[in-house]
Amino acid sequence: MLRRLLPLIILAVSVLPISAVDISLEYAQRLAVQSSPQLRAAREQLELAALKHDLDIRAFLPTVSLSFSSGAQVNTGASDSDSLQFELGLNQPLFDGGRTFIARELTEIELELQAVLFEQQVEELRDGIWQLFYSLLLNREKMELQKELLDISIEQLEIAAAKYKLGKMTELDYLEASIEVQNMELDILDTESSERNLVQDFAAAMGFDPWYFEEVPLNLVGSLNREYEGLNLWTDDYLFYTEKALYDNAELKQQRVELNKADTQLDVIKASWIPTISLDSSFYVQGDGFPMQEPGFTFSIVADFPWSVMPSSVNAGGGARSNQVSGSSGANVDILPSMDFIVNERSAELNLRQTSESVSLGRKTIERQIRTSLEQLEHNRLRINIQRHTQLLSQKRLVILEARSRMGEVQELELLEARIEYYEEEITIRESVLSLMMSEREFEKLIGANFGMLEELSNEIYYKDFK
Repeated sequence: MLRRLLPLIILAVSVLPISAVDISLEYAQRLAVQSSPQLRAAREQLELAALKHDLDIRAFLPTVSLSFSSGAQVNTGASDSDSLQFELGLNQPLFDGGRTFIARELTEIELELQAVLFEQQVEELRDGIWQLFYSLLLNREKMELQKELLDISIEQLEIAAAKYKLGKMTELDYLEASIEVQNMELDILDTESSERNLVQDFAAAMGFDPWYFEEVPLNLVGSLNREYEGLNLWTDDYLFYTEKALYDNAELKQQRVELNKADTQLDVIKASWIPTISLDSSFYVQGDGFPMQEPGFTFSIVADFPWSVMPSSVNAGGGARSNQVSGSSGANVDILPSMDFIVNERSAELNLRQTSESVSLGRKTIERQIRTSLEQLEHNRLRINIQRHTQLLSQKRLVILEARSRMGEVQELELLEARIEYYEEEITIRESVLSLMMSEREFEKLIGANFGMLEELSNEIYYKDFK
């Protein structure tokens, strides 16, 4: 029975309509961030770095060791002897000239740098999804306009064919009109190819199989606002945006962290004359068998002078066991040390100077880019307004040509060319709108604003100036 019903079940399932998947920009960005293997790896590395930083506090605490030893001695002409010893050792750093603090500070700097880079990766991924999302919207609107133009043009070509048969239109004009229609079909094919590529890239960026939306229709929740006029971004406000960029720009943040790191590394090298002082002590009990009944202890204070020119160390200590008390002292000097310290210090100084110059150059570059970007944004807004005005004129011309065509005063080819020009201008306006939005997004990244915060900032400064 089940075997008989199975083909019917499969047929029923196959003919059921597949519902489209609705995806908004915010949802797509969230999916991309959650599914990105690169971000996952970077997040894990950041968590490991944070854990390492937390565990580095161990460097301030003493080290404790336990040891046990046993031995046997065979004596000729005398009784043999055994020895057993159990020892508890303790080493406590007392002073190191702040080296441990500096090492911890370097770890904090590395952690801060990783956090900055991770944040930058997240923003780049979100921005990539944003570009794909709106490129898809534009491509779909472009395809709708192209198909609408093709449908109208085919009807117009049929009228042209009838006029050609009646001898009211030359063969050359009819052929040129036919070529224009063929070119429209080629444009639609190119747009459909772009659609497939964009959808595949969009699916892969969100963690889907690239061909997932070939089986499941993709519905984008959103639209490209054809009447978009841009944000309130003006050249007169460049000082406000420059100040924000100098503090929040991701590249400048990274450069400042690198500068702090280079400065700290040079401090470590120059502080080699400061001694490192530590206390070594041990408590033990020994004997020739169990239970061991001879306790004792030893201690020593060691001062290491890691001076690059002549490393040296001194120590003093003592001990006691049973009825014995002992003391000792010593010193050690390396009279032929490695000369690498000369290169190391100069290298650290050079690194600090170059990093400082990079920060200074980066600031100047950002200041110039802020002003240039604001000027370009103003230019783009003005350009779109002119394009809209031009299209209104083209629309009026098209209406006049349609009226004159009905009266037989204008050939179909001239009307077709005017209509093509009108639709191309419409597509160009939408492309310019998206180009303006992308330029604003680049400016948003330039000043270090979070995704979508530029509109709030621009309105804040605009209405403040207005008042």
